[in-house]
Amino acid sequence: MNNVAYRSNSGPFAPWRREQKGCIILIISLLNGLLLANSVSGQSLVGAWIGVEQQIDSGFVCPLPLFLQVRSDSTYTLSLIDKAATAPRSTWGMTDNRLRLDTAVFLPGQVQITATDLKVQGATPMVFRRVQPTAFSGGETTVRSVLANRIWQQSQVRYHFHEGGQLCVEDQLTGDRAIRCWTVTECNGSVFVVVKGNRGDCSRSYDVPIQVLAFTDKKLTVSKLTAADSSPYSLTAGGLLPAGKNCEAIGFQLCSSCFYIPYEQAGLLEKKGPPGRLYAVRQQLMADFKANNVPRQTGIVQVRCLVNCEGKAGQFTATTYGPDYQRNHFDPQITNQLLTILRTHFATGWRPGRIRAIERPLDYQATITIRLVDGQITDVFL
Repeated sequence: MNNVAYRSNSGPFAPWRREQKGCIILIISLLNGLLLANSVSGQSLVGAWIGVEQQIDSGFVCPLPLFLQVRSDSTYTLSLIDKAATAPRSTWGMTDNRLRLDTAVFLPGQVQITATDLKVQGATPMVFRRVQPTAFSGGETTVRSVLANRIWQQSQVRYHFHEGGQLCVEDQLTGDRAIRCWTVTECNGSVFVVVKGNRGDCSRSYDVPIQVLAFTDKKLTVSKLTAADSSPYSLTAGGLLPAGKNCEAIGFQLCSSCFYIPYEQAGLLEKKGPPGRLYAVRQQLMADFKANNVPRQTGIVQVRCLVNCEGKAGQFTATTYGPDYQRNHFDPQITNQLLTILRTHFATGWRPGRIRAIERPLDYQATITIRLVDGQITDVFL
């Protein structure tokens, strides 16, 4: 994809607000600042930074696919991590603990810097990670050639890296195969694998950036840059892919990389589907669950699923608790039966998620909680 330069007349993040609205539409709103207590020196800001995450709403944190290069000559550039959009070089400065980026001014305390992280507070708080050059040679060209036309595996998930930029993510446990897009990019001497998009659109829905730490023909050591954990893990090489052939989607498909949990809809399952949805779920479970065939256990089974932008549900999982609300093991005869009923009857018909300021429908996580007493369902709720 060609690099595109945009002119900005409304702050450093305006190009993405206009051109990459689906990924990072709310970045400009960080100017509605929150005052904190720290100060920051201009010199500590100098360096290369990769976006890690942005908090768009309560319970809604998304990857932040940005590369920020701050220079000691008081200039900086900001781009998407894969260079799909790049703003022209702008200026920055520090005066009385106030940081200026182009025409945007951050009040004292809105910017916090540690040895590894840059945190920008505001209406949508953001976290960046400092980027250091990696030790291996060859750069993005070598990493791309190692990945292309091969299958790489981590645990039960297989990644099919097709040469044309298509990526198939195959879950060997469920049999689902999602269609994504991939590329390799280099930022400040560090190489990243960028995964984004879906089968219909490769321009947005970026995953957390994957930094390549080391590689051979048989093994990649990588790290996902998350705020919580960036521990290295390995991908092992599998078979070769047929040249010129792409994957076909199988099973449940997500639309984005952010799973919005609609807290404001808690207790209102009807808002996530047609009228009477909660009643239908309760009635179906009561009718189909065979209590005579399961152990007489008491507690709670919490079923979570992901609902995509088309109103389809998948990736149903169950977490179980005892009568004291502590995690407890339930017999698989109970959990498997409940999951089968929900997968069979409620894989479609959900209402796509919505959030303020984003026009398109979103994926989200839905929860159905089932109470059992002596192996009998006594209630279904959220």
